[in-house]
Parts: sequence; C-alpha cells; structure tokens
Amino acid sequence: MRRVDAGDWDIGDGWRRRNAIFNKFFANARKPGGWGGRFFAAGMNIGHSGVSRWGLKHLDIKPGDYILDIGCGGGVNVARMLKRAREGRVCGLDSY
Repeated sequence: MRRVDAGDWDIGDGWRRRNAIFNKFFANARKPGGWGGRFFAAGMNIGHSGVSRWGLKHLDIKPGDYILDIGCGGGVNVARMLKRAREGRVCGLDSY
C-alpha cells in the first residue's frame, strides 16, 4: 500500500486563495496591520472591554504610580490607567 502524503493532494486554487485570506486575517490577531488590523484591534478593544474594566477595578492605582502595561494592544487600558495615575507615568509595550 502506498503512503499518501498531504502534499500529494491538489485541492485547487480556490482553496489556496481562501486559505491565504484566512491566514492573513488571523495573523492580524497577533500583529494588527493595515485597515484589517485597525478593524481587528477595534474589535478586540470592544470585546475585551468588560474584562479589562473588571481587572482595572481591582488595581489600587494611585496618582503618582509608575505603571508598565506589557502586551497593551491598542492602548485602551493605558489611557484608562493614565486617568488614575495623573502625576505618575504609564507606559505600554507591545510587539507592533
């Protein structure tokens, strides 16, 4: 019996194009870019808003605090923390 490798199958150009579109779309979740990235980042900000607000409620942020937000994404939480640490400093770091 011959072993069949997935690379032996020709699934057609239509599938390859669809697959490329899906790959590009989901790559924006990791590193948003272009108009699709702006759309994706806005969606993540909206989708994560509830849990973000919940988490920030549990932080005792004082006006003079220095805060580093690692993995800040679009920076929505950085802006929220800046309102509470007005005399301190808030920095956001992401892999853009």
